[in-house]
Amino acid sequence: MNIKNLLGFLVLTIFLACEENIKHTESEELGNWILESYFEGNKREGAVAFVLNETAYYGMGWNSSYKDNKYMNDFWKYSGEMNWEEVDTFPGQPRSGVFFFSLNNKGYCGGGNISDTTQYTFFSDIWEFNPLQPKGKQWSLLDVQIPDSGYAGSGAFTIGDNAYIYGGLKSDSSISSKCFRFNPIELKFHEMNDLCNKRYDSFSFVIDNRAYVGAGRSESSKVSSLEMYDPIVDKWEIVKAEGNGSLQIEALTRLGTAAFVVNNKGYITGGENDIILDDCWEYDPPKNKWTRMNSFEYRMSARKFHNSFVMNGNAYVIGGSSERGKLDDVWIFDPLTKENEND
Repeated sequence: MNIKNLLGFLVLTIFLACEENIKHTESEELGNWILESYFEGNKREGAVAFVLNETAYYGMGWNSSYKDNKYMNDFWKYSGEMNWEEVDTFPGQPRSGVFFFSLNNKGYCGGGNISDTTQYTFFSDIWEFNPLQPKGKQWSLLDVQIPDSGYAGSGAFTIGDNAYIYGGLKSDSSISSKCFRFNPIELKFHEMNDLCNKRYDSFSFVIDNRAYVGAGRSESSKVSSLEMYDPIVDKWEIVKAEGNGSLQIEALTRLGTAAFVVNNKGYITGGENDIILDDCWEYDPPKNKWTRMNSFEYRMSARKFHNSFVMNGNAYVIGGSSERGKLDDVWIFDPLTKENEND
């Protein structure tokens, strides 16, 4: 090959490589994961997390490697930028499978179960956390019991002044499709219409005063459906995504995922479907469309039973369990930018 042909070949090769790189760049999913900090307490999965007055509260959960204290009761607050501070410990029985929510600048959690070598014990209590109370008095046991002797793995969401607690695993090993409305001022549970599918270890988020509940597991398999709840008419209905239905099935076939809302779009991250997952999906209700976002970045372990919360407009993912064990890292997710490995 003469020099002229060699130069032409090299130029063509470089051009094609650049073109391929441009195509690859243009096809990359949105979503940038930024390592924010590390939790200062013990690593855990299945914890409780809520935000009150733009401060996150995180605690409880479990870690089986702590044989004498695998169920945890410590609780912490986080205002961002590696600023962790311990608050009152949870005074009830430490447990897993707890539902939780925040309402009127107070946090709530309840239900769940514990296991020993012979049996499971289920709980039907519900607790209120008020950060404005002095230390030693921030937790209080409410004078009300969850109906039907308690659940584990139930979900919860809030719309207006009410919380809704749904699904769960019951003490007789059956799976629930029940939904209860709870108002902390009334201290009463009101039974609402049932979900379309029985499920526990599911996710939920609320957009435009409608709740979306998806994924989880039932008696024999994982639940690959998405339901929408309208509290005005007390009605649940199955939502089937427009276009490629296989994307919805892939997004929803999992349990132990974490969900949050940013800019009126719902996001789910990680979870488990035979393997521990590292993917992230966006749901746009007006378009009724699922979009694959950028997966966890290379330093970020695939995880299940982690937590998420939104604080000061930023979405956070924390903790959970990976193939290597429990986690304590804290990540911020920006859905509008592409991955930047220098963050």
